[in-house]
Amino acid sequence: FLSLKAYTSDTNFRYKSSTIPDFVDKLSEVTGQDLHWFFDQWLFQPNHPVYANVYGFEETANGKWNVHFRANQIQTNAPFFQMPLTLKIGFQGALAETIVLMNDVNNQTFNLQFDHKPISLIFDPENDILLKQATTVVAVESQPVPFAEMQLQPNPAKESVKVEFQLEHKSAVEIQINDLSGKTIFSKNLGNISQGNHSEKLNISSFPEGTYIISLKSETSAISHKLVVVK
Repeated sequence: FLSLKAYTSDTNFRYKSSTIPDFVDKLSEVTGQDLHWFFDQWLFQPNHPVYANVYGFEETANGKWNVHFRANQIQTNAPFFQMPLTLKIGFQGALAETIVLMNDVNNQTFNLQFDHKPISLIFDPENDILLKQATTVVAVESQPVPFAEMQLQPNPAKESVKVEFQLEHKSAVEIQINDLSGKTIFSKNLGNISQGNHSEKLNISSFPEGTYIISLKSETSAISHKLVVVK
C-alpha cells in the first residue's frame, strides 16, 4: 500500500502517462528491493514454474532436528523462476511454524534446524505461487551439503549475535538475514572459506524486536536458523 500511495502521489506520474518499468522502478525505490526480476519473470516472460521438490527429516547428535528441503524446478518451456518460497512445518508436541526462504538458484538445498521433531512439511501452504504445478515428496536419502552445522550465540540476542558454523568442504559462503516476510535486510559475502569450524559476529543493535531467519548460503545450498531479537 505504501508503494501504491507513493506511485500515485508522485507528480512525475499523476495525471500523466507512465510505463510498467516506471511503476517497477517506484516499487523498488519504496521497498528498498530490486523487484525487476519479479516482473520480468511473471509479466514479460511466458509460462510458469513446475516444481519437483524433495525433503527429509534428520535427528542430529545433539538432540536437534534438521529439515532438508531441495527446491527443484523442472519446466522445459521457461527459465528458472526466482522467488521466496513458503514452507509450513509441523512438529510433534509443538505448534507448526511457517518459514519463508529465498530461492535464487535452481536445485537449491535448504537445511533448517529445530529443537522439536518435525512430522510434516507443506510447500506453499497458502498457494502464493500462482499458476504453479508442484510435487513435494520425501527424499530417499539426503543430499550432501557443505554446511554440517550452524549455531547462534546467544539466541535470543539483543546487541550482537555470533554465527558459528562448520563446513564439510571449502565453499564460497554468503550470510543473509531475512524477516518473516522473506525480505532481505542484511547480507554479507564471506568469500571462499576453508573446511572446518568458523564464526562470524554480527551487529544487530539496529534491528527491531522480532523473529528473523539467518541463512548461510553457498552456490547450491543453504542452512538456516531462527533468530529472536529482543530489546
